[in-house]
Amino acid sequence: MTGMIISYGQLNFIIIKYHEQMYYHSTYGSTPNKNSLLYILPIIIISIIVGGRLGYVILYQPIFYINNISEVIFIWKGGMSFYGGVITTIITTYYFCKKKKVSFLITADILSVVYPTGILLGRIANFINSEHIGYGTNIYWSIIFPYGNFGSRHPSQIYESILEGLIVLVIINTIFFKTKLAFKNPGMIFGISCVISSIGRFTSELFRYTEINTTLLLDLLSLGQATSILILSVGVMTIAKRLK
Repeated sequence: MTGMIISYGQLNFIIIKYHEQMYYHSTYGSTPNKNSLLYILPIIIISIIVGGRLGYVILYQPIFYINNISEVIFIWKGGMSFYGGVITTIITTYYFCKKKKVSFLITADILSVVYPTGILLGRIANFINSEHIGYGTNIYWSIIFPYGNFGSRHPSQIYESILEGLIVLVIINTIFFKTKLAFKNPGMIFGISCVISSIGRFTSELFRYTEINTTLLLDLLSLGQATSILILSVGVMTIAKRLK
């Protein structure tokens, strides 16, 4: 898993640099200046870790961590919230762009091209570690995980890696490379990414075993689905605003 994370970081470095160079060259006929997006990479990594952990602590196990406050920093024991990391990353990216006088929408578009690789690899790591298992099933592609007495389960991590990672990666990169949308209407790719990824997450949650304290609205929605609706709303509003 550690090697996967390191590889993801290296891959992000290359991809962000390439997309940034391509964007500036196509738009301005020049290369990016000292306010390069590469300067924000360490901030993003910290935001993902801190936001992901705090999101899990607040949304999933608040009572436990109130009684065991010192364990909040024990990230090696597991417990990270995807959307917690997303929210803090959006916030820190916005303030970075404001301070450096860089377009937030352009930055969000470029980062939207990159992040699906993290979801793809992260969910595969969850699968390897028997984390975020699916509901019990007898379908022929069901999995009996080696860690824990779970029985035959949906490989929900693989569903998520495909729906939230691979599909989003292919669609967003196709739009970025094959159209001029990113250059003509900054922010559209970010909005489209929010819509596609939230639909993928909402769908995959139908097969993912819902942990304790993560159901909402009379058990009709999981916490992940409720958050997906919020992200979907952000995407729809962003697209609508950019189309005006």
